[in-house]
Amino acid sequence: MKDGIQDESRRPRVRYFFIFSILLFVYIGILTGVAWPYAKANFLKFRLKEHYELFKMEEAGIMSEPLTLVFYSPTGPVKVERSVRTHDEDYLHLILEALLKGPDENALRLGYVSYIPEGTRLIGASEINGIVFADFSSEIEKSPYLSAALEEIKETLTQTGKYYEVHILSSGKEIQDLI
Repeated sequence: MKDGIQDESRRPRVRYFFIFSILLFVYIGILTGVAWPYAKANFLKFRLKEHYELFKMEEAGIMSEPLTLVFYSPTGPVKVERSVRTHDEDYLHLILEALLKGPDENALRLGYVSYIPEGTRLIGASEINGIVFADFSSEIEKSPYLSAALEEIKETLTQTGKYYEVHILSSGKEIQDLI
């Protein structure tokens, strides 16, 4: 704007820009409307195929990993093999959750027991350079055989060869401090 008079040379540029923006918006809308159903169908087809392949792998036992858990028998600690699904889970959590489930039916028939009290939950677990910090709910402290329960956890983790030191916590406090 010069001296109160609007610059005439800018009007056509603004008008063309506005028209171009509208045409571009319409073009993208049409392109999206035409391409989206095709893309969506291919996406769903791919996802179904992926789920089917995962199902087949799991069914064939490819996606399960054998874990060795330590339970107790009348003669002392016993190693028990259990196959566990491993898709999207880390090994440390898998093995601790499997241990918390206790012995399976076959192990129970053989007289194996777990000294970890039923209802104990894993709050969290982490590993740094082979040192494990496993935090359990306060139910673990209710075990009448707490030292055996702690040994069960430590033996299960250290016998894997991945971990060499285990610190067990109950609701954030190291259990050795609570004994």
